Amino acid sequence: TTVHVFSKILAMASSPREAVSTSEGDVGLFKGAHEFLGSLTQEVDMLKKQIATVEANRRLEIDVLNKEIEKELWARREAYNAFRYEAEQLLHQKVALAVEEIEEVKRKEKADDRDQQGDIDDLACEMIKVKENIMSIIQSWQGVGINLAQAAKREGKA
Repeated sequence: TTVHVFSKILAMASSPREAVSTSEGDVGLFKGAHEFLGSLTQEVDMLKKQIATVEANRRLEIDVLNKEIEKELWARREAYNAFRYEAEQLLHQKVALAVEEIEEVKRKEKADDRDQQGDIDDLACEMIKVKENIMSIIQSWQGVGINLAQAAKREGKA
């Protein structure tokens, strides 16, 4: 931590042994601090590399997950479209079947209507024949009545 780093720097600066200059021209007072900062810099560089590696790995994981999500989305869309297509086909089949059944019912009704109309026409013809027969019977009875009346008149005169 930061407190730990500063305490090491102060400890090195207060040590009288390191205050003496070495033969190479380094100031002994800051030698320990330079060594500590050097190791600290190395540690920071190592941590940066580790962070970069971890970040690169995370980015790869994110890319892989994004691709998987995209594949799942496409799979769901395909499944939805297939379901929709099948549903539409089923609906069209049901509608076509219903239309065919309605047309069949209409054809049967027309056939029934034609049969009923034929029956009605036959009954009308029979009614006409019955009327004609009744008229013929009435005329025959009228003829019988006239003949009886004439016969009664003739007997009354006789």
